[in-house]
Amino acid sequence: MRPLVTKQQLIDFLKSKITKVEIFEDIPTDHSTVRHGIYVSNVLISSTASIAGGFTKCGNVVKATDQFDIVMVSFQDDNNLDDSADQITDLPYATILQEYADVSYTVTRSYKNRAEYRFYEFSLERLEQE
Repeated sequence: MRPLVTKQQLIDFLKSKITKVEIFEDIPTDHSTVRHGIYVSNVLISSTASIAGGFTKCGNVVKATDQFDIVMVSFQDDNNLDDSADQITDLPYATILQEYADVSYTVTRSYKNRAEYRFYEFSLERLEQE
């Protein structure tokens, strides 16, 4: 079982929507010395579970949850902040994630070194037959 979307697909999609901000392929380990931009993590399967009574003629039904993170670092008075944030928060409605049954996210903000850090944690639920 693999996630339905890859990190590279997410990056390509975001690059097509966000043109004025650099998008990086790795989440930084040290958030205190990073460049301004958007960072995308790998998409991982965070949980799987067989659905009780989910045995069908085709096999078992499995509920899987994929997860990925996006970190956006912007500087003070960044004119691109709102547009970039809108594109990220619109991901649950994007065609790239349409095969998922449910897409949700949480966002956490912090402020350091005259920069705003937004940490988006996406949770993507899907049903599959084994």
